[in-house]
Amino acid sequence: VPRPLADPAPALRVVFVIDASKSVGQDGIAKERAAMEGILASLPDDARYAVVAFARHPWLVVDPWTAPRERFFPEVVSHNGSDVTGALALARRVAHDVSPEETPRVILLSDLVQRGAPTEHAWGAAFDGSAVLTHVVALPRDVVADEVLTWVRLVPEVEPRAEAVEGTGGIFVELGNGD
Repeated sequence: VPRPLADPAPALRVVFVIDASKSVGQDGIAKERAAMEGILASLPDDARYAVVAFARHPWLVVDPWTAPRERFFPEVVSHNGSDVTGALALARRVAHDVSPEETPRVILLSDLVQRGAPTEHAWGAAFDGSAVLTHVVALPRDVVADEVLTWVRLVPEVEPRAEAVEGTGGIFVELGNGD
């Protein structure tokens, strides 16, 4: 797990945003969950988490603020639609419900495929004004559940959407097969 995603900030509160769209599919959801499990395993004992999933609409999957050792994750089935903007808005609302001594983070795990793909402006608007540091973990489009994946950081020169992410203080990484 990249260290910036498992930031050892005091009283860390992480909201994972899981893409449950048809383009991700069940194999992709399994990979998202594996990435989330890896991040959870590296969090300090005082950290807590919540999970938001999204397809056509976002919904809360794991209530805030669950201890990382409590690995409760109900089945998430893929559906049509991909409201990443709504999911990020819900995640930010959850993340804002912390005390001043707690440190909120949002981690989006998605293939970033959307019908009528949003413009860079719309993508930027999803992150605009966010006081919550947000990381993005992009899945390859042809993900296979058993495939071992590696992390690659993307910068705005390579991935224009990374600029909006970095504007929150977060990083944009891609899971790849290591080729």
